Amino acid sequence: MSVKVSILVLTYNRVDLSREFIPQIIDNAGNIPCEVLIWDNGSSDGSYDWAYSYGAADCRVAAVYGASENIGVEAFNTMAADARGEFIIKVDDDVTVPVNFAQRLVSAYERIGEDKLLYLGWDMSWGAHVGAGTFATRSGFSMYQGSRGRVVQLSSHERALITYNPYKWMVNGVCRLSPRDKFLAVGGHPKGIIYGADAMISATAAAHGYWIGYLNAKDLVHHRGNLDGVAYRKLKDSEMHKAAVMGRACLKQL
Repeated sequence: MSVKVSILVLTYNRVDLSREFIPQIIDNAGNIPCEVLIWDNGSSDGSYDWAYSYGAADCRVAAVYGASENIGVEAFNTMAADARGEFIIKVDDDVTVPVNFAQRLVSAYERIGEDKLLYLGWDMSWGAHVGAGTFATRSGFSMYQGSRGRVVQLSSHERALITYNPYKWMVNGVCRLSPRDKFLAVGGHPKGIIYGADAMISATAAAHGYWIGYLNAKDLVHHRGNLDGVAYRKLKDSEMHKAAVMGRACLKQL
C-alpha cells in the first residue's frame, strides 16, 4: 500500500516531552496509510537514543535521524525529500493532536480541492490570550472574507478558514499539512532559523502565489510544552528577531 501522508517530527533536548507526546501523535494519525519520520537536532539529553529505540519498536516509524548539530527547521527539508507520502504533516513534539488528525487534515484538503492552498494548519487553542479566540480567529474573521479569503464549511463541526494574503497572517506551525511536491518546490523551510519561521513560510507562500488556511474544528491542537525559562526565552527572542529580518527581505519580493 502506498503512503498517503508522512508525519514529520523534529525534536531537540526535550526527551521527556518526546516520550510523552510523540507516541500519542502517532496513535492519533487515523485510518490512513502513513509513515512517521523523527529528526533529533543534535540533542545531548538522550533524545536520539529514545527516538531510535522507539522507532525500532514501532513499524509506523520509517526513519529516525540523528544530527551532529542543531540545524533548525531546515531539517524538515531533508525529511520531506526522503518522505514517500503525497502529503506531509509537520507536527511539534510538545502538542496533543485531535483523534484521526492526519486522516482528517488530508480529507479536508482534498475536499477543499484548491491547488493554490499550500498549507493547511490545524487550528490551535489560544485560551491563554484573553479574548483572542483560537490561533486562526484571534484577529477576527475579516481575513477570511471577500477579497481577503473565504470560509469553506466541511461539516457541522469542521470548517476551513482560507486567507489569500498569507504574508499578513502566518500559518500555525504546530500541526501543518502541505502537498509534499509543492513544499519542496517553494524551497521548504528556511536555513539558519531554529525558531519562529512561520511568518517567513507564509511570506514565501505568498511570493509563489499560494494561499494558507486552517482547519477550524471543535477539537483543537493544544500546546503542552513548558520550557519557557529565561534561557529559552532569550533564544526564542533572538530567533524571532532573525526570522523577522529574513521575513522582511522575503516580503520585498512580493
